[in-house]
Amino acid sequence: MKTINKYVLKSFSSVFFIYLTVIAALIFINYLYQLLQPILLHKPNVTILLNLFGFLLPSVFSLTVPITFLLAVILTLSTLNENKEILIFHTMGINKFSYTKNLYLISIILSIIMIYFNNYVVPRTYKNFKYIYFNQIITKPFITFRDNGVINFEDKRIFTKKVKDNKIEGVYINNYIDKEIFQTIYAQEAKILTDKSGNLIFQLENGKVTTFNTKAPLDLLHLVFKNYNFIVHKSEVVKFIPVNKTFREMDSNELLAEFKNSNIEKYKKLVLSEYFLRYTLSFSILVFSILGSFIALKIKNNSKPLSFTFSILIITFYYFMLSLSMTIIERVDSIPLSFNAIFLVMQIPNLATLAVYFLLTIFYKIIKL
Repeated sequence: MKTINKYVLKSFSSVFFIYLTVIAALIFINYLYQLLQPILLHKPNVTILLNLFGFLLPSVFSLTVPITFLLAVILTLSTLNENKEILIFHTMGINKFSYTKNLYLISIILSIIMIYFNNYVVPRTYKNFKYIYFNQIITKPFITFRDNGVINFEDKRIFTKKVKDNKIEGVYINNYIDKEIFQTIYAQEAKILTDKSGNLIFQLENGKVTTFNTKAPLDLLHLVFKNYNFIVHKSEVVKFIPVNKTFREMDSNELLAEFKNSNIEKYKKLVLSEYFLRYTLSFSILVFSILGSFIALKIKNNSKPLSFTFSILIITFYYFMLSLSMTIIERVDSIPLSFNAIFLVMQIPNLATLAVYFLLTIFYKIIKL
C-alpha cells in the first residue's frame, strides 16, 4: 500500500509543480505586459526590478495554486484510470479512499497554509510592490482613484467603490473636522474635478451626511442631499503619499480595524466580504480535490484533453459563483451586518461546488442502478 501511495504522490507532485510553473509564468507575463510601458519609460535599475517582481510573485501564486491543484488532481487520477492502473488497484482490493486520502490530506494542509498566505503574505508583499512601483519606478507620483480603493489624506479617508473615467459610483468619505467632530459622507455617484488652485472638488450626488460630536453624542446631525460639493485642499494633496490603499493591501488585522473604525453599513459589509474572501479561496483547494478526484475517476479515455476541459469548466463555475456572492453582498440590502451572515454568503462558491459533487454522486449511483 505504501508503494502505491508513493507512486500516486510522485505522479501528482510532478504534474502539480510542472503546471504550477507554467500557469504562474503565464499570469506573471500578463502582469509584466501591463508594467512594461512604465518600466521602459522610467528605466529603473535591476535591483528595483527584482524587488518589484519578487513582491508580485505571492499575488501570482495565490491565484495559481488552487487552479493548479485542481488540474493536477484530475490529470493524475484520470491518467491512472486511462492506463487501467486504477482497475488494478481495485482488483487488489484497494478502495478509492486508500489511494486518494493523501491527496485530500495535502489539500487540507495546503488550504491551511494558504489561509495565512492569503491573509498576511499576499497583502503585505502587494503593498510593497505598489510602493516600489509608484515611488521608485514612476518618478512623478499622482493620485489615482481605483475600484475598491482607500485613500488617506491628512484628516480624511476616502473609499471609492467603482471608477469609470472621471466618474465614481459609490463614494464613502470619513472627515475629521476637528478632534471632537467626525463626519461621514456617502454618495451614490461623484465626479472629481481640480480647480485652478489645485484643490480637489468632489461633486457628490444622491447621498447623506452624518455629523457626530463626541462631546455631545445625542446631537447627531443627519442630512440627505441631492447635490453636494466636498473639497480637499491643495495643502492636503501635496502631503499625500501617492499610493491609494485598497483592500488587497490590508492584512486581516487591518481589515478588522477598518471594519471597527467605520460606521457605514455598506462599507463594513464590503470589508467583511474581502476578509472572508481569503478563507473562501484558501478552502477552494480542498473542495477542488473532492470534486476533481470524483470526475477524474470517471474519465477512461482522452485523459489529458478531458482533464483540461473539466478543469476549465469547474474553475469557470467557481468564479461565477464567487462573483455572485460578491454581487449579493454589494446589492442585497436585506443581508444583516454580521460575521456569520457575510461568511455564509462568501462560502457560496465552495458550497455550490460541493453541491455539484453530491448531485453527480447521486446521479451516477442512479445510472448504475
